Amino acid sequence: MLLLMDNAPEHPIYSDDISENIKIVFMPPNTTSIIQPMDQGVISNFKSYYLRRTFSQLIEATDKADKLTIPQFWKDYNIKMAVENIGFAWKEVKVTCMNGSWGNIWPECLLKNNVPINDIPTVREEIANLARENNIEGMGIEDINELLNLQDEELTNEMLLTFGTEHTLDDETDPTVIQTEPKKLTTAQIAKAMELVEQAIEICCNNDPDENRSAKASQSLSDAIQCYKNVYMEKKAIFIQQTLDAFLCKNVTQPEEIMDD
Repeated sequence: MLLLMDNAPEHPIYSDDISENIKIVFMPPNTTSIIQPMDQGVISNFKSYYLRRTFSQLIEATDKADKLTIPQFWKDYNIKMAVENIGFAWKEVKVTCMNGSWGNIWPECLLKNNVPINDIPTVREEIANLARENNIEGMGIEDINELLNLQDEELTNEMLLTFGTEHTLDDETDPTVIQTEPKKLTTAQIAKAMELVEQAIEICCNNDPDENRSAKASQSLSDAIQCYKNVYMEKKAIFIQQTLDAFLCKNVTQPEEIMDD
């Protein structure tokens, strides 16, 4: 069996070890937005709808008499709520958007007179307006675009947890006390580091006329970052196991300690 995969950082590095009967081939880097129809506007529209819905729920929950803090809202946000919001967000994706996603890859599939409507700017402006009306800083258009990071990576659990804590202070926190945060190396940070190293290797191999030199440099870089690859795989394995255990126990709370570490 041949399995084609993109270069998303959450995919196992040593996937070929899964089975000798399955050949896994990774597509060239930075081609997802070009050759995958869902990346031609469908995913970006869906993510915008999802963020608008969850952000509206956050505003409502933190604006009541017995209001929650933003970190408390995200702590209470469970899998069932996420699945429901995914369903509502997916229903908002228009047929014209789905059909228009084939325009660059297979134009013959386009329906006659199909003019895809791009809702992304409008939806993100609505989110930014909600933030301004509720005095929430760090949620301008540029911040929203950076949060979604549509082209290069998925909206991960680490990003959601960071979003819930970076832009607000807990009600019990004394703003006059400067707290020094201990260093933390997350799976998202490790994945980004490995991605940058791979890009460096690719640049050297594709452009250096001295193939022997580029090969040695590539091997040295790969060896140097191997320790972080091991840490990444260990963290992912622990997180997956804890998530599975929590699901089997009907506990929808995310194992935040592992993800934060």
